[in-house]
This record gives sequence, structure tokens and C-alpha cells, in this order.
Amino acid sequence: MVCAFDSIWTIADEPKVSLRTATFIITCQRILSAREQRGCILSSKSRALLFRQTRKFHG
Repeated sequence: MVCAFDSIWTIADEPKVSLRTATFIITCQRILSAREQRGCILSSKSRALLFRQTRKFHG
């Protein structure tokens, strides 16, 4: 639990986003990682689009 909080805090501190947004960013990273491991790899263009939509929604 401490490790999870530390990773969220680190993400929130660098670009100065809320803890809620940092949690959402980590969640998206974990989902993308799981998809890649299962062979559902997103193209770099799709990943960039997802990142832009996330940033637009949260900040």
C-alpha cells in the first residue's frame, strides 16, 4: 500500500496534477501494459491519441 501511494505521489508531483489524476494516469499505464503483454498492442499513434485525450480530460 505504501509503494502504491509513493508511485501515485511521484506522478502527481512532477507535472503538478491532482492525486486523482495521477491515479488515473497509473491506471491507464497498467491497462496499456496488460494489453501489450496479451498481444493487444496499440500503435504509437493510438497511444499518443489516448495520452492527449487523458491530458485534455484531466488538465
